[in-house]
Amino acid sequence: MHEGESKSVFLRWVEIFLSATPDTLFTAEALRKTNLTVHVSTKLNRSHLVHGKRALILPCLGRTDKDLQRGNPQFVSCENSMGVVQESRGVLNPPSKNLRSEVSIVCGLAKATLEKNESVDWDAFQNNYDLIRDCIAQVIPGFENFNERVRQPAGFYLPNAAKEKII
Repeated sequence: MHEGESKSVFLRWVEIFLSATPDTLFTAEALRKTNLTVHVSTKLNRSHLVHGKRALILPCLGRTDKDLQRGNPQFVSCENSMGVVQESRGVLNPPSKNLRSEVSIVCGLAKATLEKNESVDWDAFQNNYDLIRDCIAQVIPGFENFNERVRQPAGFYLPNAAKEKII
């Protein structure tokens, strides 16, 4: 991207992506050379000021907002700085009926851009986030029984090799 050789689209969800990179100026230069930057975001922030030749901001639900998919409440999971994975369930009415969840946006983009794949049911993922967590549990060590464990009041700790003194 930085060398301008990529005909790229940069899609980001991380609010602080630019400031979190090790070399902010280098990353900013690279982002400015992309054809399109797409930012899925809960609110406007300074990172929107650094973009490609064209830019798109897709507003989405915040973690504090109720997330209803086909009338069914959904929740996301998040990891805190101590390596604990917990559920995050919004309680506020969304500021607009037009806002979509990040999951809904991802599934919509996948359906619109990827070849139809019978093994991936994007509509099912969009309507039931438990199905996504079930897939994660099948492939990522430390996430076994993800749906059950994330619903525990204190969540669960991710494996930590340093803490467990595993080399």
